[in-house]
Amino acid sequence: MADNAKLTRAADNIRVLAASMVEKAKSGHPGGAMGGADFINVLYTEFLRYDPDDLRYPFRDRLFLDPGHMSPMLYSTLALAGNYTMDDLKAFRQWGSCTPGHPEVDVLRGVENTSGPLGQGHAMALGAAIAERFMVARFGQWQAHKTYAYISDGAVQEEISQGVGRIAGHLGLSNLIMYYDSNNIQLSTKVDEVDTEDVGAKYKAWGWNVLHVDGQSVDEIRAALRTAGAETERPTIIIGHTVMGKGAVAADGTSYENKVSTHGQPLSAAGADIAIITAGAAQKPGETRLDLVHKNVAIFKSIIPQLTGAGFDGIMLVVSNPVDILTYVALKLSGMPANRVIGSGTVLDSARFKYILGQHLGVDPRNVHARIIGEHGDSEIAAWSTANISGIPVNDFCELRGHFDHDESMRRIAADVKNSAYEIIKKKKATYYGIAMSVKRICEAIMRDEKPILTVSSYQDGPYGLHDVVLSMPCVVGRGGVDYQVPHPLDEHETTRLHESARTLREIINQLEL
Repeated sequence: MADNAKLTRAADNIRVLAASMVEKAKSGHPGGAMGGADFINVLYTEFLRYDPDDLRYPFRDRLFLDPGHMSPMLYSTLALAGNYTMDDLKAFRQWGSCTPGHPEVDVLRGVENTSGPLGQGHAMALGAAIAERFMVARFGQWQAHKTYAYISDGAVQEEISQGVGRIAGHLGLSNLIMYYDSNNIQLSTKVDEVDTEDVGAKYKAWGWNVLHVDGQSVDEIRAALRTAGAETERPTIIIGHTVMGKGAVAADGTSYENKVSTHGQPLSAAGADIAIITAGAAQKPGETRLDLVHKNVAIFKSIIPQLTGAGFDGIMLVVSNPVDILTYVALKLSGMPANRVIGSGTVLDSARFKYILGQHLGVDPRNVHARIIGEHGDSEIAAWSTANISGIPVNDFCELRGHFDHDESMRRIAADVKNSAYEIIKKKKATYYGIAMSVKRICEAIMRDEKPILTVSSYQDGPYGLHDVVLSMPCVVGRGGVDYQVPHPLDEHETTRLHESARTLREIINQLEL
């Protein structure tokens, strides 16, 4: 028997490996795996009978994992047992890897069952336990072995678990031992917000031996497994009261334990102030931002519900193109307040506008005050009516510099701004640095509560006569996202173009299924 200090250290290694796997994959479920590490470590170290040199040994004990999303815990444990390599763990949730997000049966690596739908592992364990009792009755005690099942809060809510519990109790399957990882956390909420039943009393009524333990205590886990192993008349359920995200802390020492947010996302995203959404297909040469919409809406439908379902309550910053439409999509899919779902908008376009105009006039772009508004894309609008150089109207400053053909200059500069991204894509196949600097600026404004005026993608419902559409307009940006929108005086031509831009986006939005 290993001493408790070594067992705790081994369990900590399982926690670190599980969290690292999810972090590298950028998706998965670290919290439950971290809480369950102590039990599975004691089980494998001191109780589970198997032959490491012959994992097909027919009289081995079986472990059936019901919550397949807790696979990082299982893979990490089996890696420490020598069944997986570190490279296998690094490939977690990658296409074609031997460590998929939900385990697939692989007896030669120690994985006894394919798991995914909650409750499925219950039934598999029940079937295995019945088969074992049949073999013992037919051929003798030399066929005897234990069947363990690892179950969770979500699993005991599934109706299939009720049938398993009744059958196992009725048959008196003393060879069946279930460990219930009870951490009071499910996908998007605390369990006690939706379910307050006495699980222990339910299983006792079905004829089970019911044990309660501190799921982080080696001594209590060990004692419970001994008691369960000695039981000869009843199946046993060990209810382990565990801590979601056990041991997880932020860089500043803030605890990530017992949070819904650590259930279904990497720890780096749990409790995050800003979620930056960059997922999406790359823009190809000759392809407009609007051409991307149908590809990227499908991607957003897969990721936004996962983010909000994990309890994220920060600022959602959309960077994927077409950013105005996808910000609208993110807003509708998330159900979050409009001020906390924003897009990178025309922050970069406005910076390019200032730079090109500064070059034209031979002045530092930091002294240029001008904005690109409307759609981040082909219908974007250079707001010339309010452009100025340190308070001097732009046309007046142009004439100071010897430029008098204002219409031609404005047309050329606006076109250069609009087409700059296409030129970069044509030469480099992608844009990186400019948008990265813009995102950095927006994040700084949020985290430092700086309250600058930025042309971020924001929900419009009233200003400028626009309704139920997202456009890039001047907003004061701070800790809460959009603090308030800044009315931008527009001339008649700019107002008309703004409404045309809104109609363009609205026509596309109307074709989406949200």
